[in-house]
Amino acid sequence: MNARGRLPGRLPPGRAFARRGGVRRHPWLILCALVLLLLLALPWRPAGEIRAGRSRAVREAVEALASDRYEERERALRRLVSLGDTARPALEAALGSPSAEVRVRAAAALREMERRGEPPEVRRLREYRRIVRIGLDREDALRPGTARFQVLLLDRDLAARAAVAVGRGLPRDLIRRRRVVRLLRDLGSPEAAPWLGEILDRPLTLPSILHLAAEGLLGCGAAELPPGARAALSSRDPRCRRYAVRVLAGLGGGEDLPLARRAARDPEAAVRREAAAALLRLGARDSVPDLLLLARDPDGGVRESALR
Repeated sequence: MNARGRLPGRLPPGRAFARRGGVRRHPWLILCALVLLLLLALPWRPAGEIRAGRSRAVREAVEALASDRYEERERALRRLVSLGDTARPALEAALGSPSAEVRVRAAAALREMERRGEPPEVRRLREYRRIVRIGLDREDALRPGTARFQVLLLDRDLAARAAVAVGRGLPRDLIRRRRVVRLLRDLGSPEAAPWLGEILDRPLTLPSILHLAAEGLLGCGAAELPPGARAALSSRDPRCRRYAVRVLAGLGGGEDLPLARRAARDPEAAVRREAAAALLRLGARDSVPDLLLLARDPDGGVRESALR
């Protein structure tokens, strides 16, 4: 040993570490030290104090829902929604508030919380429903080429589902119902086929709606005749039977030939005209006797359709 108590040829720990490269070979040491200093510099708050602060923020936001200023009420609503489940008990209690403004805004905040937890497709479906409802207030707001129609085209099938949901909620509003059916015809999505078929099976429906529903079924790319359209072939309303046979001519297959043959003996001439077109399209040999019968029909339009 030398005078400093070290073995000959051995370096002090610090100098040995520096000779091996030190910090330059171990930069992670500096990073760890910086992170540790940063954590020590952050203010530390007990969990109880944090919970108390949130409770105070919730209480103040709920009280602000009754503010005389619109901006403060909107800001409080957004604040409560951002607090999430922490604010839910206070909002549920606010539903029993004597103030109508507080009750309405508390319910709106709870609905918005529920929506934030929904899948993206559900939120988009709700947005498409909103676009459809707004567009129904104007005659041409949802026609092809308009801004709203272009938005719906971003997802044609989802837009059709939204329009069907809106249409089902309009059983007596014939004007808006016709606009929904026209929108579905223009969208041309097979998602609309079941509901359009149901429309054909509703007696006393306006002829314009039946016409649009039939066009929508023929242009939506449906693979087969929807159940509603099949049931409409036996409807007591001759207009429903007429448009159902028209759809049968476009979507029916060989297995639907008996339906077309039965329509050829319908008491209404308009139905028999459509039946002639259906028999010609199906083109089976079994339909020849029925076409010959229609060729001698008293109605000139039926005879012309059968002889094409």
